[in-house]
Amino acid sequence: MASDVALLQLQQPVVFTPDVLPACLPGPDTMMPMHTYCWVTGWGMLTETDFLPRPSQLQEGQVSLLDTRICKVFFQVPNPSGQKYSINEDVLCAGTMSDNKSICRGDSGGPLSCQLNDTWFLMGLSSWSLPCRRPVSPSVFTRLTHFSSWIREKQRDTPPPPWQKPVSSNGPSSTGAIPGSRVHRARLLSQALSLLLLSLLGVP
Repeated sequence: MASDVALLQLQQPVVFTPDVLPACLPGPDTMMPMHTYCWVTGWGMLTETDFLPRPSQLQEGQVSLLDTRICKVFFQVPNPSGQKYSINEDVLCAGTMSDNKSICRGDSGGPLSCQLNDTWFLMGLSSWSLPCRRPVSPSVFTRLTHFSSWIREKQRDTPPPPWQKPVSSNGPSSTGAIPGSRVHRARLLSQALSLLLLSLLGVP
């Protein structure tokens, strides 16, 4: 599943609160050290057969970034239907074999958030995984550094919505810290956060 990404423009602004905060969109050169612990969140299934019970509380799991060569080892054998898996440059893998944390059905499009120098970055989008049963395999995420230039290009070519004013050229960069009270963090991140709506729209 290559280029598993879509960009949506929000019709209404995101209202940030102490519990709803933005994460920076990484630049193409943003690098996270391997084995960095990141967080995956979503409202997907708990197992292959167990749905998330009401009141559908947001689930989270800590996973570790994996080297691509190690990740490929888990996907060398075709699945029962004969389909072969491929781990290309537009994806990244994360998982923890010790506590069986992984994404599951319904988590598609959800964020993989990683912290670098006290700043949170949206490094990946939940894309696919093997069945989420023990023992689990690594989860595969769309690598946002691979698409950051494409995202910036689409943002430049798309008129801002009526509520949104253009961001000044001297605004914070994608690799800078998130300002605590500056309003243009919403302008920078509103379109990036819209990527997280993919699972709600049923986009594979």
